[in-house]
Formats: sequence, structure tokens, C-alpha cells
Amino acid sequence: MKILFLACLSPKTGNHTTAERIRSHIESAGHTCELRDAADFQSPAEVANLISRNPPFEAALAIHLFRAGRLLLDIQVPFGVIFGGTDINEDVKVEKKRVVMEQVLLKARFAVAFTDKLKEEAELFLLSQSSKIYVQPQGIRSEVTENFCWTDFLRSSGLSSEPVDELRVFLLVCGLRRVKDPLYLLHVFSEWHCENPLNVLVIIGPKIDPVLTAEVEAFVQRTAGVFLAQERSQQELHAAMKRCSAVVNSSVSEGMSAAILEAMDLGVPVLARDIPGNAAVVQHEFTGLLYSSPQEFVHQSQRLLSDPALRERVVRNGKLYVEECHGLKQERETYQQLWMPWPFSLGECWRSNVEKVVNWTLFLLLVGEWMDSLCIGLFLMEPTQLIGESVTEARQLGLLDKEAVLSVPMSMTVVVVWESCWTGLPGTLITSSASVPSHTQSCLCPVGSWP
Repeated sequence: MKILFLACLSPKTGNHTTAERIRSHIESAGHTCELRDAADFQSPAEVANLISRNPPFEAALAIHLFRAGRLLLDIQVPFGVIFGGTDINEDVKVEKKRVVMEQVLLKARFAVAFTDKLKEEAELFLLSQSSKIYVQPQGIRSEVTENFCWTDFLRSSGLSSEPVDELRVFLLVCGLRRVKDPLYLLHVFSEWHCENPLNVLVIIGPKIDPVLTAEVEAFVQRTAGVFLAQERSQQELHAAMKRCSAVVNSSVSEGMSAAILEAMDLGVPVLARDIPGNAAVVQHEFTGLLYSSPQEFVHQSQRLLSDPALRERVVRNGKLYVEECHGLKQERETYQQLWMPWPFSLGECWRSNVEKVVNWTLFLLLVGEWMDSLCIGLFLMEPTQLIGESVTEARQLGLLDKEAVLSVPMSMTVVVVWESCWTGLPGTLITSSASVPSHTQSCLCPVGSWP
């Protein structure tokens, strides 16, 4: 399958790293996945034109419902979306953006949230079917370059203190953009540095917002104890993280911070701002420390520096947490399975409609080949127009490209939906009273146990 993958690809950002990793998962399943920067396209029409070129793309994927997802609204192939974080946490507050994101989510074949909280927020603020949103935490892989000099790194960042090994370096890893709020801690940290000059804060990350970058640079120039490092490669960044006293997060909003998880994987304590995205991965005093104000940041930092047992506990538990919950194997399997045409796409089609009706029971089963057709069983509490709506949706999504049989128990209506594989004629809806074929009954399985 040839898949178009749209994401915001600013160099050396978490989004870029995540997109490259997911592309690798998809391609390892034998698909062709072309990763493109959403910023290269001005309208959905441009993407639709790209999709239809020869050889055409057969599917699409996007990270961020608004920035990338809106560009998929005009395409005629199935697509999925991955929540970025700011789309669900921030963009939903803007009515025009929220309406567009609802359209994207309604048309998407599936959606992926990094946390249960993000899924809950999407269900609360957007018109979405819960069944099409999967929760898959980010997989983490940290790599440390062997040719890294800590002293050179600090000196190139503006630190001239000797010896550097005595410094307690707090590393604020973030792209310079408003949602990361890099200015949040600087004034209070500088005051703390004046009390103890060994405590220093180094900001490192790509310069994304030119205006904010200028503000940060100006603040650093006139403020003691705060420094701005040049952005580095992923391997060099991880090497710097491994040498620092703690990795800091000060974001206003996060989907799931890769830097926090990478720090845990590297065995480095984390100090994170207490926001939903961070609290989903940082359990206070167990896998890291949370703070809700600059003053509390200083307090938690002092605890971390003065309490070796606390430091050892959060480092140990953080690393175990990443190993257990953020492995690459599970992430790879999820993204590979989401592209399986059967039974995922058809099952989600039926489930998304049935959930609109209260107190209905839906079961899906795949019974294999029967007279050159694929047989699907749909079991409902009572017959309804909903079945016809499901058929219409399935046909619009291009799912009825083979003969399909939908059956319900004896007291219900038997619905047979077929579409000729040989003539290409439109499908037909036939209803009658009958019992479920005996060969399907043993295959019954509840939705909750569906793969």
C-alpha cells in the first residue's frame, strides 16, 4: 500500500522524530510511506491532486487534526489521524478550528491518541465516535553519541565556570514556541542562581517562533544563571540530557512529551509542569516531580538535589515505566494493524453507527470464504434503519468491494448486502425473516474482544 503521511516537520522537533519513527513502523510492514511537511501545502485541493497522481496514493495519515488533518478533507482514499496535543488541548478553543477538526475526525477511518486523557478530551469537545479512537502511547528510543564533550557543550552555551563538573545543570528541552512557554521559569530560576551560583538552567531546542526566540535571547543576555544552547542532533541532545542534573518541562500544553520519556529512559530525573499531558506520564514523587508554579519548581528542585533516595526512586521508576509502557514493539504493532483492510475498517464502520443507539448490542465476526464471498455477521437487539445507514457508510468508504452477507438471529431481520464483483453493479439491500446460518454461530465474538 502506498501511504501519504503529513506532519509538521520543523527540524529537530518532537513532531519530526515521532513522524519518522511511525513511518519506519509502517514501512517495516511492507508499505510505502511518503512523509511530507504539512507546511508545504496551502489547501486540501493541493493534497487531493498529489494523492491522485500516477501511481496514486492508496491511503493517508496525518499528525495533528488541524495543521495536517484539514489538508486531507478533499481526498477520496481512507485516512487516519494522530492527535498532536495542541489540536485537542488548544485549537478546540477556537470555534473555526474546532469545526474543521470535527469534519476531519468524522471522515477519518481511525484516530490515535497518545493518552487516555487526550481521547477523553477529543470525545468531549469534538463530535467523534469513541470506537474509532485508539490509545497508543509513544514508543521511545534513546541514542547517545559517543563523541560528546560535556565541557565543550557548556562552554559553547556561554558557561565559563570552572570546574564544570560541580555545576548542577537543569536542561530545559523545548522548541522555542509559545506553547512550550520557555520564559516561564527564567526570572525565578535566576534569583535561585544568585543564591547558589552552581545552579544553572540551559535551554536547548530548535528556534521555531522568531519573535519568541528574540525574546528568549534578550532575556538570557541580561539574566544571570540562564543560558541558551545551540540546537543539536538527537544523539548529542540525549548525551547532554544524560549528563545534566534534571530535564525540565515548562509547557502550557502537551500531547505526550518525548523529551520527558527520553529523559526517563536515559535515567535522568524529570521536573515537569503540572498539566494533563505531563501528569499522564509523570507520577509525582514516583516517576518524576511535578510543579504548578515557578516557586514550586525551585522547591522541588531543592528536594531533588538534597534527597538522594528521592532521586534514586524517581530515576528507577521512570526507567521501568518507559520500558513497560512505551516500548517500540507495541507501537509498531499498533500502527501496522491499523492499516489492515479487514476486519478493522469494516468493524469500525459498523461500530461507529451502532454506538449512536442506546442499549443496542453489536457483535462482529469474520467467518471466512463462502461461495467466493466474505461473510460478516451483524447482530442487533431489533431491526432498524440503522442497518441501511451502515451499509451506505460502508459503501461510501469503499468497503463493499466484495460480496458481504449481514445476518441477525431468528427473531430479527436477515439483511443481505451484496455488490457484484463481476459487473460492478450497485449493491442491493434485501430483508427477510430467517435464522442465522449454523456455521456462523460458533464464530460469534463480542466487540470488546475484537482485535
